[in-house]
Amino acid sequence: MEYNLNSSFGLVADIGGYANTRLGIGDTAMTYLFGPRFNFRHSRFTPYVQALFGGVSAWTPTPGTQTSFAMAAGGGVDFLVTNHIAIKPIQLEYEMTCLPNALGFGGHQNDIRYSAGVVFRIGSK
Repeated sequence: MEYNLNSSFGLVADIGGYANTRLGIGDTAMTYLFGPRFNFRHSRFTPYVQALFGGVSAWTPTPGTQTSFAMAAGGGVDFLVTNHIAIKPIQLEYEMTCLPNALGFGGHQNDIRYSAGVVFRIGSK
């Protein structure tokens, strides 16, 4: 979710859930990230870059839940379909989390995060 302060600067809240199915033991994680987004608006498309900071909570059957620092930095592009709907073909980010190795995620995680979808633009215009 983004709240635009003006045409080129907005504040983003990003909450995501993840499952570690590789080990088959039910590891899950949730990130909650917040930060600025800089938009480069054109008539039909909007490329952007953002830097988000916050936390990650991970759960495994043993030893339980741990919470730590997380961040993501990257960008993407939205293509305007109507005044209230846009298509996001790509959002690509570097994501870093600092979960302890005891949870099976490793001690420091460096990942690439890809997103795509439909954007519903609510507000003025």
